[in-house]
Amino acid sequence: MKVKVIRDEAEFMRMKPVWDALLERCPDNMIYLTHEWMQAYWETIDLEKEREMLVLLVSEGDKPMAIAPLLILTERRLGRRCKTIRFFKYEGMRSHLILTEKPTEVINAILDFLRHNRRMWDMVVLNNLPLDSPNTKLLIEELKRSDFRFGYTPSRFSPYIPLKGDWSSYLASRSKSLRKEIKYKRRRAEREFRVEARRITYTEDVEVLMDKIVMVDAKSWRYKTGAAMVLNPDVRKSYYKLTKMANERGWLYIGLLEFDGRPVAFEYKLAYNGTVYGLRIGYDEEFRRYSPGLILRSFMLQKAFEDGMREFDMAGHNEDYKMRWTNHIREHIDLTIYNQISPFFILYLIPVLRGIKPLKRIKDALFKIGKRRSRPWKS
Repeated sequence: MKVKVIRDEAEFMRMKPVWDALLERCPDNMIYLTHEWMQAYWETIDLEKEREMLVLLVSEGDKPMAIAPLLILTERRLGRRCKTIRFFKYEGMRSHLILTEKPTEVINAILDFLRHNRRMWDMVVLNNLPLDSPNTKLLIEELKRSDFRFGYTPSRFSPYIPLKGDWSSYLASRSKSLRKEIKYKRRRAEREFRVEARRITYTEDVEVLMDKIVMVDAKSWRYKTGAAMVLNPDVRKSYYKLTKMANERGWLYIGLLEFDGRPVAFEYKLAYNGTVYGLRIGYDEEFRRYSPGLILRSFMLQKAFEDGMREFDMAGHNEDYKMRWTNHIREHIDLTIYNQISPFFILYLIPVLRGIKPLKRIKDALFKIGKRRSRPWKS
């Protein structure tokens, strides 16, 4: 197995046909691993951070076998600059390696690459790896057999709904209180407004659609917490770009609820490979008493059943309002690989060193030992 390093954005764009072909054969074929998703991230998110592209293409002879969609972020840890290898990913979204054939050999080729280039990184932090992926379990097993020191912790427990049967049978399986509330809230809204719910899979004007979503998002709870798109230009730009690409690819699956023609709730979703992916939801707090989010969620779920989708992924955490709709959660882990020759290896040793004083003197000594010069990557 040989590993080729893609550091250049132009080369990254040229590899799209290879990327698409590998992803088509990957058991973890999800929208978060598409070339379009990675491109939208790279062009819009974390632009102000010190980062380097580090996409690894693993081949056997001339045959591409896998892709590791990675980058290097220079972060501040322990008051020092730490070179951290991470996935291309939006905050909170799951990701993985694109593995097809011979996954054991591929993972070991990637680990060998990291081993031979130890002087160029301090930590590898892979967030939100899905535990139900066979490749996650295989990665852990191979790390156990290696000379690397690593650890992992639970991260997200994300609710999802397997779309089996039809909408009526699914709804009958949920609690009586939920069924009653859906009917009551819908009727209450219809007594006072002209209620229209739409599932949008294509739009002639992306700007107009996104302007409506941004407007509702600005009137939701996110504005008070500073998370609204209107307050975060990079996030807003990323969603506009993602919407444009998804519209062209036929991936749009956006829900919009209007009262008398006024947008009051949205569900920003994309449909890919039989799964409806939830990326963002919001509703206008002014209409809270009508539960517009509940009305729109029931509408979108019904449409997903009718469209023959296999799964409705709610992403994020297992908040109570999500668990009303399902009994299923997908567990994720955050996995960290520590570099033994980096001063940041102390983060792995801290549990052992907690009782040793003075810890600061040990930390400073490790940093002094760990000073090094940059070297080019070895493939």
